[in-house]
Amino acid sequence: MKVEFESIVGDFQLGYISHGQSPKKGVGSGLSGGAVSQFRKTPQGALGPLPTCTQEIIKQDENVVSISCKGGGFENRLERDPSIVANDVSTGLDSIVSAKSLRGCW
Repeated sequence: MKVEFESIVGDFQLGYISHGQSPKKGVGSGLSGGAVSQFRKTPQGALGPLPTCTQEIIKQDENVVSISCKGGGFENRLERDPSIVANDVSTGLDSIVSAKSLRGCW
């Protein structure tokens, strides 16, 4: 999950401890997931990495982008029942792009 924080009242002090630099493994034959990361975003849109544990002053015209870790899923994604994938797409839990590229459906 990606979240972007911005100030609405001026500079602010941000402190955090982040855990999860190593990508998480999926269960069974699931794929590896992603690791956490944090960035300072400049007014021009450039991203500069932030440490896993820090206390920073974030200027009003800067943002902080935080990406949380995610798991790699359960079992082989290509063996998922196509009717379940279709239901996930129709209810908005999955996209057609994901169903095509990650699940082999459509």
